[in-house]
Amino acid sequence: MASDDKTMDEVVRVSAAHSETEVSKQYAGEVEGPAKGALQEANRGRAVQNSRVVALSGSPALLKEQPYSDRSEQLVAYVLPTAFKYCYVWFAEDMRHLTMLWPSVLVILVATACASADNCMQLQDKPGYTVPPGDISVEYGKPLEILCVLDAEHKATAGSNASDIAFERNGSPVPSKNVQVVNSTTARLYMEHAEPAGNAYYYCLLKPSGREPTTVCMNRVDVGYPPGDLKIENFTCVSRHLKNLNCTWQVPENPIKTTYSISYTYGLPETRYLNGVKCPDKNSPNFGYCYWDGKTDPLYREKDETYYFKISAENVLGNHTFEEIEFNQWAHALLDKPEFLNGSSKTTSSVYLHWQIDPNLKPLPLKYKLLYKSETSECDTTDEWKQVDTSDFNWKRSSFNLTDLPYANFLYDVRLYIAPAKAKGDDVWSEPATFTFRTEPMPPTSPPDLAPGSFQVIGKESTRDVLIFWKRLPRCRENGDDFRYKVVAKEVGTAKPELEDPQPKSSYARFSNLSLNAYEVSVYAVNKEGSSKPAVILIPEKVRTPPQASRIVTVVKENGVVQLNWDRAFPEVGTKKAETFTVFWCQNEQLTSVHCSGLLNSAVVSSEKAEATIQTRPGKVYEFGVAVNAGNASSGITWVTCTLRPDSVYGRVSMPIVLKTAATFLEISFKVDCLNGLKSAHYQVQYCAIDGPTKPECR
Repeated sequence: MASDDKTMDEVVRVSAAHSETEVSKQYAGEVEGPAKGALQEANRGRAVQNSRVVALSGSPALLKEQPYSDRSEQLVAYVLPTAFKYCYVWFAEDMRHLTMLWPSVLVILVATACASADNCMQLQDKPGYTVPPGDISVEYGKPLEILCVLDAEHKATAGSNASDIAFERNGSPVPSKNVQVVNSTTARLYMEHAEPAGNAYYYCLLKPSGREPTTVCMNRVDVGYPPGDLKIENFTCVSRHLKNLNCTWQVPENPIKTTYSISYTYGLPETRYLNGVKCPDKNSPNFGYCYWDGKTDPLYREKDETYYFKISAENVLGNHTFEEIEFNQWAHALLDKPEFLNGSSKTTSSVYLHWQIDPNLKPLPLKYKLLYKSETSECDTTDEWKQVDTSDFNWKRSSFNLTDLPYANFLYDVRLYIAPAKAKGDDVWSEPATFTFRTEPMPPTSPPDLAPGSFQVIGKESTRDVLIFWKRLPRCRENGDDFRYKVVAKEVGTAKPELEDPQPKSSYARFSNLSLNAYEVSVYAVNKEGSSKPAVILIPEKVRTPPQASRIVTVVKENGVVQLNWDRAFPEVGTKKAETFTVFWCQNEQLTSVHCSGLLNSAVVSSEKAEATIQTRPGKVYEFGVAVNAGNASSGITWVTCTLRPDSVYGRVSMPIVLKTAATFLEISFKVDCLNGLKSAHYQVQYCAIDGPTKPECR
């Protein structure tokens, strides 16, 4: 009975300090409802803190008064909600036995088995406590209520009462309208709508006038949402080559700690989730992902096309299972690239491609993307990939004959991708399998372009030098290695042997000391594999050569536009009149003694016109020329020496030459490149005396 006597002694001390009747009499009418119950419990708990017998509540707003009747009086018991799980409450089952020991009061013994009101912030010497203790979780928009109770026997509370209690939220004062003095030792914080959502620390402070504030207790308050109020967003899964499955989603932000779980199943609706495949890692769903593969427990199942996912969430405010998610994993598989892509049976315009597909992908319907492109050249400057029609490919496909390649002896790059047949979008394709090859060589299929009048005659008394110009072939038309041009000249109507320029350039050849007779010049494209057919041009005999174009002027306009003009009044050539003009513009990398050493372009215009507009490329050096054509004869090119800039009237003036000197005058000579059609012009001449040839400064 010693133990029973000690317990009764503690109970008697509790009853003597604050019985239910005394509390009701003292504070009747001051506070009602949940706060009244919390107050009574707080005072009862304070009275027995030294004996470790307390009665606590997890949330004052949820306190319930549960009357227990006997033949004497009533006593209110407060049950700790299980959501907080701070303490274990043991209720005496044999109430009659207790009534016999103490017939006036029915006593409920509350024993604390974990942290309680007397262990606030692990303070050893605290001047009070809060109800409820510890962390508090409140639904957004619902009431928040905290009682702060002072220990009247603590030295820090001497001379103070509940009116000296203040609350702070994260270091900022709580408005006084939310704080109510309940009695001499208890103050109540009450907010009808807990907001904003988030995590905050509420401090109960004792702030007597003239003294430093003392912390009584602290509660972490999480204001958040039940799981069902939030949504799972951006749910997706990716299978890496049907070897694993990684599902991710956006976990809703909730200040209240929420745990998630995920499982999937397959098959008919009536059997789903009976044996759902759970996440191998129970913690990862809390971070918005789950991963299965061949080594996890449970294992990944690659042969099931469609999965049905169930995600559940739980926190102190409740639990919720979200709407079922149907997911086709085959449509979201990122596959490895095809293996061993190679080529054989190459020709000048085709290659036979072959590859291998992983046999483990056999149950998966596939689609293919086959791209190719040639190396960048003058023929194709877009650098764009060309796509092959692969609509008839299936997973069994392992070869393809790529044909109609436009260039011989040229590098090509091939890329082959695979993806699930049901996958959509541009990001569903595998990494490419790549293969680079060169088509087989062949002789050039065409000679360079020789436009009418594409030559220049440099006349002498009895002989002449002739330069032949052509538009060089782009590299993609060379078709083979060791590419060059072969140029031969044959005097018409004679048995003389052909003449060949031994070292023709890339865009012109020169023949010196030709007779004044007609010549037929042939230009061939040649490589290691052979020669093309010739391009032929006639150099007319001197007496039948049309007169050259005269007074040619080029005017440079904005944005690289060049305007050419020339005089179209010229005499007849024999019985023929000029029929056309050929306009030439040559893109040189730099100026040379030969007017055209680069890429030659040309256009034929009607004899009714004596002008042409040309679009040039910025940063390049151009030469311009015009040839007059009559029948099968041409004057050859007359290169332009007069170039005007925008809004200019006159051309350049050459350096003056002193022809004669005298005591009182100088005779000089100079030349103007062009006058832009003017037949006369005025000149301004400036001069000054100098000290000598080595001192050109004016006196």
